[in-house]
Amino acid sequence: LLESKLPAYSAAIAVKNMTSTNELKEMKQNMCPCVACFCVEHSCTLSDMMNPCLMISGKVCCCAGSVACERCPCHCEPDPCWSEERGCCEVVSKVLCCYSEMQFPPGKDIGIGCCGIVCC
Repeated sequence: LLESKLPAYSAAIAVKNMTSTNELKEMKQNMCPCVACFCVEHSCTLSDMMNPCLMISGKVCCCAGSVACERCPCHCEPDPCWSEERGCCEVVSKVLCCYSEMQFPPGKDIGIGCCGIVCC
C-alpha cells in the first residue's frame, strides 16, 4: 500500500521544486537592480542567495525550460508565445547573489533602474 503512494508523492515533490515561470516571478520580487534598461537587467539579492544557488532559464515562443541546482534540476513547460513578464524570448540566469535577465521584446517587468532604485 505504501509503495503505490510513493511515486505520486515523489512526482508532487518534483513538480514543487522546479524553476517555473511563476517561481521566476516570485524570485524577482527579492531582487535589487544594479542596472536595468528595458530588455536587460542585472540585479543582486542576499535573501535568496541559495534559492537556487545556480540556475539558468529560457523561453523561446511557447517553450520554456530551466536547469538549476535543485531536487529536480531540469524542467520544461508550455508557456504563452508572448507574455508581459517574459516577452517572446527570454534568458534568465542566477549565480549565488547575482541575477541577470534578457528578454525580447522589452517588457514592463524590467523597466529602468540603477543602484537599487527602479524608475519605471
